[in-house]
Amino acid sequence: MFNKLNLIILIGLKNREVYPIISVSQTGLTVNDQPQIMFQVSFKDFKGVEHIAVYKKIVTLLNLSSVPKQGIVEIMYDENDPKKIMIPKMFF
Repeated sequence: MFNKLNLIILIGLKNREVYPIISVSQTGLTVNDQPQIMFQVSFKDFKGVEHIAVYKKIVTLLNLSSVPKQGIVEIMYDENDPKKIMIPKMFF
């Protein structure tokens, strides 16, 4: 989704914000029996435009219970394509 150049630009531009999680669900995809989880997040970009974006991540079964199902999460987004988000502080 992000290459190293985009990640450096995102960090440099400080497009890191904390926003609410709308929903968390399994996608149905598994890799080596580990489920993929989909996070849906609502946020406003630096122009004030509201977006709903999705972030998917493979989670090990051992860490499945630590997946946040509600609350807020820190995201990073690509200012050229705000639908591309990343959740940098995933501990699972």
